[in-house]
Amino acid sequence: MYVRLAFGVAAHLQSDILLVDEVLAVGDAIFQKKCLGKMNEVAKSEGRTILLVSHNRDAIRNLCTRSILFEDGSIVADGPTDEVIHTYNESIRQIEVGHNTAINNEAYRRGNGSIRFTKISVTDIKGDQKYLYSIGEKIYLQVSYQVYKPMLGLKLFVGLRSGTTRELVTSTDQLLSDSHLVPGNVGKIKLELTTKDLLPGEYPIYWHLSEINNVTTNIDVLDDLTPPLVLRSPGVKTQIGYFRMPSRIISKEINVKT
Repeated sequence: MYVRLAFGVAAHLQSDILLVDEVLAVGDAIFQKKCLGKMNEVAKSEGRTILLVSHNRDAIRNLCTRSILFEDGSIVADGPTDEVIHTYNESIRQIEVGHNTAINNEAYRRGNGSIRFTKISVTDIKGDQKYLYSIGEKIYLQVSYQVYKPMLGLKLFVGLRSGTTRELVTSTDQLLSDSHLVPGNVGKIKLELTTKDLLPGEYPIYWHLSEINNVTTNIDVLDDLTPPLVLRSPGVKTQIGYFRMPSRIISKEINVKT
């Protein structure tokens, strides 16, 4: 409540510079959208300067023309927003999720221990691990898992969230096994994703393993463990929504005299 009140007061003051520090990290999706709308209005309609301090790259990309990347208190990049975000993503693209990484940190996962992800990687067609892609590129998700309790079948669910609101915007589910699984069973899968119908933006990845008929109890869920996918398209500055809607013009009239 304090943050909402503070933002409301600050946004309506006639100051030359508006400093906003992680205001989008609190509140619900409606409040976050209102914040983005007001900051966009202040910057573009009123011509005032906004200094936005945030880890939300999607919001930064939509609001800011220039960005600065800090690491341990030092500036490591300063320039056009797309270039700075690219620098940041390149710095984290080598992250591999395996036995000795945060995949074993319970803060990033939910479930009852019946099944566990043991390794996750996100790669391009060459097998190079990265999280920054151009629209149209294929993305390969590789998952390894181990069974710890008897289960009847196994499904993999992968979803992409909105980088701004965290809502699930698209997903896919795959049947890995319809047989009885016993403790000690292990497996791995490589999944191909296509990005041709998505719009540029930041998409955190949601990972979900579950028993076929018990998708809420016998599960392993990972949130925010891997860096988000960042999709870019040269020349595209703004977009609305998350997908391209297939369409074609069947009739057009220009400068027609009546």
